[in-house]
Amino acid sequence: MRKRVWTKRVALSLALGFVLFAFGWVPWFLAGIATTRRFQFPDKENAGLTPASLQLAAEDVAFRAPDGVELRGWWVPASPAKGSVVMVHGLNRSRVEMVKRVPFVHDAGWNALLLDLRHHGQSGGEATTFGAKEREDVEAAVRLARERSAGPVVLWGVSLGGAAVVFAAAKDEA
Repeated sequence: MRKRVWTKRVALSLALGFVLFAFGWVPWFLAGIATTRRFQFPDKENAGLTPASLQLAAEDVAFRAPDGVELRGWWVPASPAKGSVVMVHGLNRSRVEMVKRVPFVHDAGWNALLLDLRHHGQSGGEATTFGAKEREDVEAAVRLARERSAGPVVLWGVSLGGAAVVFAAAKDEA
């Protein structure tokens, strides 16, 4: 009888330990890796492309998010411009992911601003926040686009960039 009780206790302890490990420590550990390490998927399709590669004049720009993180990007002006499109890449990517879409935007008469979100590409930052702080990066990009050109500002994001764009648009009063 006593052996059966102890066997149940040991089995329960092992099961509880596994659950805590699998659903506690492992996700915490993986989330830490995903948010604080600077990974970048190899983008072989767009490797080395710039707006200049596509015969478009572009300017390297640097600006700051409200919390002081330095952000980098490309400003591709159109003349005359109907407005500006802020183009935002996905998780573990950089502005290069969006560069092949710029001729479409430019030919339609819109300026393009491609930015590297915090903790991606050439921008600063210590962690990825899956849209929470990246929203501020998009807001800073919108301010830059409005300073450089009149007209509406359109946001175009994919993956993490899509989340940041939605968060920024939800807060935008203009």
